[in-house]
Amino acid sequence: HIIILCLFAAGLMIAFVAMIPSRPGGYDDPGDPSQVGRMVYLITQFLQLGVAFLVVPGLAATSISSERESLTHDLLLTTTMTARQIVWGKFTAAMTQAFTIFVSMVPLVSLCFLFGGVTVYQILANYAFLFALSTVMIAYALSMSASARTTQRAVGSVYGLTLLGGGVIWILLAALWSDPRYLYRF
Repeated sequence: HIIILCLFAAGLMIAFVAMIPSRPGGYDDPGDPSQVGRMVYLITQFLQLGVAFLVVPGLAATSISSERESLTHDLLLTTTMTARQIVWGKFTAAMTQAFTIFVSMVPLVSLCFLFGGVTVYQILANYAFLFALSTVMIAYALSMSASARTTQRAVGSVYGLTLLGGGVIWILLAALWSDPRYLYRF
């Protein structure tokens, strides 16, 4: 988790450096701080979306198929737990890890409040979206892990669909990003 947090902090530092004005006033003329806060907020949310698409599926993609490959699946089935309880345990373990990753990024996201232009409700709505997205992705990863014979096949199918879905979302966001009227509605 520390590596993800460090990469996120590095991306945030790049975002802050990118917000330094390049006009003649330079550091003496920072411009509208609320616009800087909004842009840094958008960049941090894109970074968190990247974490959601690249890290969260890997938390659950190997959980059941690795049990099968390490020959502990049969032992797990001989316990008094039902199959539903086993899957629910794997799901809650992956969601807890995803929750820990996203909550560890809250102090970095809160830096956007220093500049203004971002409300608490926007951040809460974004985190609700990230947790809903993580729930769907973990459920899909668990289903692929349960149906795949090997861990490699489970991971490949999960990341294949994740990258496809991420590409579609990226194209939609790029289309919205290219319309400057959309950015200033908020």
